Amino acid sequence: MRNWTPGKIRALKGQRKFATVTCYDATSAALIEALDSNLFPLVLVGDSLGNTMQGHDTALPVTVEDIIYHTRCVGRILKNSLLLSDLPFGSYQANDDDGFRAAVRIIKEGGADAVKLEGGERCLPLVRRLVEAGIPVCGHLGLTPQSCLAMGFRVQARDEAAAGRLIEEAKMLEAAKSGAP
Repeated sequence: MRNWTPGKIRALKGQRKFATVTCYDATSAALIEALDSNLFPLVLVGDSLGNTMQGHDTALPVTVEDIIYHTRCVGRILKNSLLLSDLPFGSYQANDDDGFRAAVRIIKEGGADAVKLEGGERCLPLVRRLVEAGIPVCGHLGLTPQSCLAMGFRVQARDEAAAGRLIEEAKMLEAAKSGAP
């Protein structure tokens, strides 16, 4: 069990800001581990490994197997920070059963402490199901690289109505993660 837990990270809300870093390999994890663990209580193995490690133009080709492999590499070294791993494109969009199975694999086989997914209202049933199963979830809204084909790779919610919708979706995700209806 790592020092930083979902509960400890939630307790930081309103208390202090913190940085999250992405990490894809054991060498980078060792560098993070050598630092004060309070600097980076949360480390992400993101699907951005497609762009940064695999040479792709987008994160779209990244598979669940890729995430599991990189999460396992980071997890072998990381002892303090909470290890969060992406549910990659295509692993949960078709149906919640696929998403649930992918999340369980990333936790069991990869050693992640929590999973991250992109999307708001459309993902609420899956978020609730994961939370009910004891899998911590981090929602991701706004600039969503997995939606680059449909929306482009650009900042979202630039007008007041879209910003209001984004805030509402964030509240829905927060409620789903806390078990509220």
